[in-house]
Amino acid sequence: ADPSPVWSDLGGGRTLPDPYPGSGKGVGRAVRHGGRPPQDHGLCVVTGMSKIPAGYKQTEVGVIPEEWEAPSLQLICKEKITYGIVQCGPHIPNGVPYIRVSDMDLADHSPETMLRTSPVIAGRFKRSTVEMNDVVFALRGKIGEVRIVRENVVGANLTQGTARISFGEKAHYGFGFWALQSFSVVANM
Repeated sequence: ADPSPVWSDLGGGRTLPDPYPGSGKGVGRAVRHGGRPPQDHGLCVVTGMSKIPAGYKQTEVGVIPEEWEAPSLQLICKEKITYGIVQCGPHIPNGVPYIRVSDMDLADHSPETMLRTSPVIAGRFKRSTVEMNDVVFALRGKIGEVRIVRENVVGANLTQGTARISFGEKAHYGFGFWALQSFSVVANM
């Protein structure tokens, strides 16, 4: 038997040899162990498909150092994750702009090209008014498409097909932006 650690490729459950045996670099990949309980063998824990070095633990996001946490997305946000306006009504030329799923294809949102709703309707959905560096996440259409809110659209609202994710002190919005696009997140939607 090959004593080098192995890790699981999330794309199909294949078990591959650690590309850097003994370095610990291969343990950063998420590993699944088919529900079997891990077995402690002193220096590492064997899960059935992988060996987890001492000082590391298996979590939903993969193998991480024991002192790290893997909190839920909501726990690292400063406000509740929420969707936007359910029925925006007719376009109001001087109204409040809102971000639709179809706007997510644009490289940068421009308030001049966005549809607008009445201040009364937007006021009923204050919770989904976007702020600087919030992350907008598509809930339908191209599910998982994300955009960072920039200054030009601060104060805009969202439609029900998008969600506002407002990261708190425990997570940087830039990290959240990239993490939400990771294979492990997208594969679990």
